[in-house]
Amino acid sequence: MSRNLEEIAWDITEALYVDRPAIGDDKKANFFVAGSMATLSLLCADEIQDMFIDENGMFIGYGEKHILDKNCKMKLEKFRRKLHDVDVVSYDEVNYGNKIQAKTVPDKKELFDGNIDLPIEYEQSPKKGIQTYLCKAIRGDREIIVSSPVDMISNKLVQCMTVLKLMDLAKNNLLYRKTSKSEEELIEKNKKTYIKKEIDLKKKIRDLIILVNFATNIYSEEIIINRIHEFIKNANYSFILLDSLKEYIEDEKTSLIINKVKEKEISNVAL
Repeated sequence: MSRNLEEIAWDITEALYVDRPAIGDDKKANFFVAGSMATLSLLCADEIQDMFIDENGMFIGYGEKHILDKNCKMKLEKFRRKLHDVDVVSYDEVNYGNKIQAKTVPDKKELFDGNIDLPIEYEQSPKKGIQTYLCKAIRGDREIIVSSPVDMISNKLVQCMTVLKLMDLAKNNLLYRKTSKSEEELIEKNKKTYIKKEIDLKKKIRDLIILVNFATNIYSEEIIINRIHEFIKNANYSFILLDSLKEYIEDEKTSLIINKVKEKEISNVAL
């Protein structure tokens, strides 16, 4: 019997934890799955439970449980896409391999985006100086640990801001100054980069909107706004970038969240 995309994503995520758990017996975090693989896996979950990792990579406890009902999951359905890699955030120096083999999920190989095996993309050391929010996804008697929906939103928003910064540099022809042989070449390279990054930004905003509409069915606006604000501060990004970002966002709920994040920063500065 064939399986759907989220079931394959769940199996891949589960397979990564077979030899090494996300949290060790000493309560030290080892790694967790993030990105599209984590997001799609949540479509299989009956419920999730918040988990918290402190600034030093130590598990400090569980939070609330949240039921993922049909209406909630419908908000996430649009996130479906082919699997082309696995995002792993690692707290240690252990290499968990460079690929996850397709034999782990023998059917529906076409969902692997043309790959026989899926490459594993590593990010070392999660956001330093702040806690990491994870969640335990529960599916019957099976469990996996992935990035929290709140951190999925925060990460995606910071990614959008990163792209916006590059677009601004390209718009002002500030990229490739050392490698361009002429002014014409400089302008052409920056123009191409701006167009490419704008396409990338629109894709990321699409994902951001999906994640916001999903997570606001689970968490309060206050929790989401506070976490986004913390992420932006930790990334040392200017909140002014949010004004530029809003120009690309047509979703009312996402715009409202961004407005409230900006208002929070204004209030904090005033204090």
